[in-house]
Amino acid sequence: MFIPQRLSWFTGAALVLGTVAITAPNATAGTLHNGWNYGIDSFKDGTEYQSGRGLVVGSESAFEFYGMAMKETEDSVIFAINSNLGLSGYSASVRGGSIAWGDLFLNFSGSSTFDSATDLFAIRFAENNDSGVAELGLYSNVTTKSVAGVNSGHSSLSSYNNKVSNKSWNKDSGSWVYGDGDPSLADLASDTSYLNQSGRTHNVIKSGTKIGDVQLISDFSNLGLDFGYFGATGTNTFGFSVDKSLLPTGDFIAHILAECNNDGMALIGEISDAESVPEPAGLVGLGVFGLGLWGQRRRKHQKA
Repeated sequence: MFIPQRLSWFTGAALVLGTVAITAPNATAGTLHNGWNYGIDSFKDGTEYQSGRGLVVGSESAFEFYGMAMKETEDSVIFAINSNLGLSGYSASVRGGSIAWGDLFLNFSGSSTFDSATDLFAIRFAENNDSGVAELGLYSNVTTKSVAGVNSGHSSLSSYNNKVSNKSWNKDSGSWVYGDGDPSLADLASDTSYLNQSGRTHNVIKSGTKIGDVQLISDFSNLGLDFGYFGATGTNTFGFSVDKSLLPTGDFIAHILAECNNDGMALIGEISDAESVPEPAGLVGLGVFGLGLWGQRRRKHQKA
């Protein structure tokens, strides 16, 4: 069994957060390096039940996600992922014979929750996932669903968070006790209100209109991608690109989950107009999109 728009900008705070974001390898929303915008996940929150070991959390889990990144060119938007989970997914006794990647969702609407997002975009890039659309590609007018149940997944994000942190109630001290896990969604806190915490969080497309193709990328040697700068050591790095002109401009939040919800990541970003490629200084405000919401990100548990 596996255990598996726009919100208002706060200009003054944007300059402060943007300045902080580019000063250190510890990634925050809008962390820039070599022309890429990175969202670095916790390295201690991938979960997997392994025979003879029980629950494994962290780098030894096949579902440990390390980070995702985004880069713009004049005509493309490129996404890259560093993870222990490869593009082909994880072989398992579930529907389709594997637990795969969910679809990547792009929310430009500025809605305070993913469930209330309108005009949602998504990218299906994993051939063997349980998406409700037949072809790989970029989709608009997207509706969503969860396939965690048929992939031996977590019952909720709240349950996932508790299992990662080994959260339990200490009757003697009258307080919660946490283990060594550190649940995170990269640019979002693990307990963010943006995603549904109490039910099976939707992780694939249910329906949508295909508006473009997706190009898979395995060689980033000439693109300046550098997950190693942040200490991300996932066994797989892969990515994909879509036509920039098919997406809205402005700020967005992207997120992705494994089909079993064993780990997930979010990235806060911005897409410039179709004819420009932003310089790093032009992205200094990233991370303020939904300041109150994303201020929750990467909250650390205090251990009793």
